[in-house]
Amino acid sequence: MDVRQALRALAARPVFTAAAVLTLALGIGGSTAIFGFVRAVLFRPLPYADPGRLVLVTNVIPQLRAELAGGGDYLDWRDRSRSLAAIAAYSPSDSVTLTNRGEAQRVPAARVSASFLPTLGIVPAGGRNFRPEEDRPRGASAVLVTQGMWRRLFPDVAPGEERSLELDGSLHAIVGVLPAGFVFPGHPEVELLLPLALDEPSERARGRQKIVQVIGRLRPEVTLEPARKELEAIQAAAVAAAPAAPRGGMMITGAAPGALGPRPMAEAPAPPPNARRLYGFDTFLKVVPLQRALVADVRPALLLFSAAVGLVMLMASANTANLLLARAAARQPEMAVRAALGAGRGRLARQLLTESAVLALLGGAAGLVVAALLISALLALMPPEIAATFRSAAVRVDASVLVFALLFSLATSVLFGLAPALLAAGVDAGEGLRGSNRSASPGAGRRRVRRLLVTAEVAVAFVLLVGAGLLVRSFVRLTSLDPGFRSGQVVTVAIELERTQYAAPDAQLAFFDRLLERVHALPGVQWAAAGDSLPLKPFSMVMIGGAAEGGPPAPPGRGPELAVCAVTPDYFRALGMTVRRGRPFLATDRAGAPEVAIVNETLARRLWGGEDPIGKRLRFARAEGAGVMVVGVLADVRHEGLETPPRGVVYRPFAQDPRRFAFVVVRAPVDAGGLVSALRHEVASLDRGLAVHDMATMDRRLADAMAPRRFNTLLLGAFGLVALLLSAVGLYGVMAHAVTERTRELGIRIAVGAAPAQVRALVLRQGLAMAVWGAAIGAAAALAGSRALRGSLYGVGPADAATFVAVPVVLLAVCAIACELPARRATRVDPAVALRAE
Repeated sequence: MDVRQALRALAARPVFTAAAVLTLALGIGGSTAIFGFVRAVLFRPLPYADPGRLVLVTNVIPQLRAELAGGGDYLDWRDRSRSLAAIAAYSPSDSVTLTNRGEAQRVPAARVSASFLPTLGIVPAGGRNFRPEEDRPRGASAVLVTQGMWRRLFPDVAPGEERSLELDGSLHAIVGVLPAGFVFPGHPEVELLLPLALDEPSERARGRQKIVQVIGRLRPEVTLEPARKELEAIQAAAVAAAPAAPRGGMMITGAAPGALGPRPMAEAPAPPPNARRLYGFDTFLKVVPLQRALVADVRPALLLFSAAVGLVMLMASANTANLLLARAAARQPEMAVRAALGAGRGRLARQLLTESAVLALLGGAAGLVVAALLISALLALMPPEIAATFRSAAVRVDASVLVFALLFSLATSVLFGLAPALLAAGVDAGEGLRGSNRSASPGAGRRRVRRLLVTAEVAVAFVLLVGAGLLVRSFVRLTSLDPGFRSGQVVTVAIELERTQYAAPDAQLAFFDRLLERVHALPGVQWAAAGDSLPLKPFSMVMIGGAAEGGPPAPPGRGPELAVCAVTPDYFRALGMTVRRGRPFLATDRAGAPEVAIVNETLARRLWGGEDPIGKRLRFARAEGAGVMVVGVLADVRHEGLETPPRGVVYRPFAQDPRRFAFVVVRAPVDAGGLVSALRHEVASLDRGLAVHDMATMDRRLADAMAPRRFNTLLLGAFGLVALLLSAVGLYGVMAHAVTERTRELGIRIAVGAAPAQVRALVLRQGLAMAVWGAAIGAAAALAGSRALRGSLYGVGPADAATFVAVPVVLLAVCAIACELPARRATRVDPAVALRAE
């Protein structure tokens, strides 16, 4: 009965119902969409057996701004740990070239220990796991593939049948097919698993370790801190006993940029009290739940957006409550008649709460549509690497999201419906009937509630606008930053030479020399070069230590961290980099010639202060000889991201320090797609077993580097604009209804001589008073809450003066416009008509 009456009452007021449903759909839809992301990424268990006991074990090295572990560390933990029921190591940065299935192509791969799948609790859907003898150097060549790759390569063959793949020039037998839905931890793009094959004697000696990531499974009775202490003690004892462990410096290399760890850190964290000296520098061991480690990059943004959408939901609820309060005022005579006929306060309140619940459910149904659209839109707008994380977590409107939307809608109905129901149910039957032929005149309590709701809306809008403003200011600062290179008309591709055929440095150099000679001859090419690192990409080699000629030697492990890049002579010209002093590399800087280097400004300042470094020598850590002579100083380049401060960089001639991996950089005012095709052809003409990959223009790489911040700014800005709109609509609704309620009063004021300007000022004053109070409360809340954005800001502080000045100006201007329309209507009240209606 109550539901039928509620539906009839809502159908009788279609404009009111539509406005309320749309407002609620916006709030519930946004909340449900963000809940879908939060649940899928932060709360849904990882797709492994008993995922709560899986942990990531890693060394945090502040000076290198990296998190990593060594192969020797893994082996010692594997053999001696009693806290871990299982342990595995992997290297996710080993993409390989597939050559026996048509044109050579790069396939995302990972090298894993034989214990990797058992540690995760994964059993191959077909075939078997790696055997221990396959997980050794020069062991049998084996590979595991995902079901998606199996279907793509062998569509008509059942998983488990004998098949092989030629990877990096070697034939590998497919020994197993991974189960459907398998997702590699933190790297959903991985399609192949290869044996890690650590050289155990070499790794245990700690001379030059392979960089790996380590996953462990805690025993049921063990917690994080005892496990960390045990693993730390095992590592310290093993390093102290290792004869080849570095004491005064360390070099870390990877096959390609990005191989140095799960993620470089933008800033070096301060070592905690438990930091210790290891390998000659400060480090500390971290043992964290695997799920927390995998979502560390997206967790802050998700929590930020959850808070923002929660505030928007509160505003939507406040707006709906105001609509219901206005409607309750208009229904005061109806409520009085019901009360006179015997309806008690509880009965009246129940009926109004039922109407609120029906309204909320209608808004929830519409909100589900909004949520589905928002999820699709957000996945399309997200940066590709972030979207891949969410897609692998299967973000969608599923049963849990439906339940959330239902419960959230019902909770919302109580939130916005309780106050109007209680106020309307408290009507006095006699007073209501006596005043039924007069303009509705709500009580002081109802007026106070509506004004408080509008004030709260303005305060919330202030907070969201400040957050959006701070991100916008940060984004503008970042876009105005000089990255140290010119991105226009530059195409880049990556090439990794096969390990066996190109093991010798002379073979590596000969290939890239021939390739660059061919690329230079292509139509329109201005400059062509190669280098093992690229701006906005992680370095492939980083070391700690080194000393300048004539300067005091740095304490062991406390020297500057150096990134080392090998580049061909035209590398700086191709990328538009600026040599501040000295000269660029020359064609004569080859093997047999004096060893030379170019340093960036950061390293020059750190090692030589204000002195001219040209002609001086630099010695690397643990290197013999006189070192290399500095022949140039390069302007700082943002290699590791626009927001990451430049570290010291040493550039070496590629001919004196050849590499198996390199980016080919081409500056040419021609179509990028055609140029990439030409590069593919030239590489294939030299070696058909090589694949070109990671193709992108530098403009695209620069845009991708800005994409996460751009996305966060746009999304929070959208929340801020919605909040501004809702606050303006709420203020307009309150003032418009106030003018209607006060028609008789305004008519009398005009009748006794009040000028239109005075009536207009009266209405504006009352409306802007609520806006000013809301802005004041919002400013205090924003000042306290903006500190949560500190990690997302660049170049501005949480209390940025320009933002805190601009936001109230914009907000009060919009509120003034919202009050202006009701104020003008008030000036047009006809006293005769107003009094005659009474």
